[in-house]
Amino acid sequence: MDKQAIIMTIGAAKYKALGAWAQQYIAQFDFLNMPEQQDEETLNRINALIWESDLPDFQQVELAMQFYRDLPFMHFPYAAYEHYDSFSTYAKSVFWDGVRAHLFQGNEALSQPLMIVIMMQFLADEQLFEEAWAELTGPQANTKLLEGIVALNAPVSFELQKPVYLRLLGERASHPAIYRGLRGCLARGNIDAAWARSILPQLDLPADDEGMLALREELQED
Repeated sequence: MDKQAIIMTIGAAKYKALGAWAQQYIAQFDFLNMPEQQDEETLNRINALIWESDLPDFQQVELAMQFYRDLPFMHFPYAAYEHYDSFSTYAKSVFWDGVRAHLFQGNEALSQPLMIVIMMQFLADEQLFEEAWAELTGPQANTKLLEGIVALNAPVSFELQKPVYLRLLGERASHPAIYRGLRGCLARGNIDAAWARSILPQLDLPADDEGMLALREELQED
């Protein structure tokens, strides 16, 4: 079973129509105002053909990511989450390579569905969140991904987030992302105020910026 075989099984015309819809969605991406998706049945059928196949699990993951690139819907990463506990170590690495390739990398249409599944499933799962966090923020994570992660204000302890901020501190271009991340953490009440105050002077941002002044004041009060 490969991508072309699945396309032929569901019907090339159906896949072409779904692909055309997806391309329009990508070109005019607005996640809060998505056009209605009419072919839920086909998406579910593709997922069933992937995960009920006799392929090794890592090839199932690769196949799911191939379809996700064509059809960026949450169905594909969500199905991977549902099967994640049974993945081999290699299949997990293939999955996270795919996530890092698209999450916060500049293509919002490919990033946002992944972001929602990561936030709502992996990082909300008590059994998986530490593993997921390590994959998202480890040595293989590039600067764009780390900036997206701090802006996400993920539901993890601030202690886990500190190393990410420290890595970004050495990137001058990332300082606005650090500022936004700290603002978000403060708003959620998930912050070490003394630690945050200690890194503010290291940010290469205008000292008289209204936002910076407000953040400094709010951290003093916290």
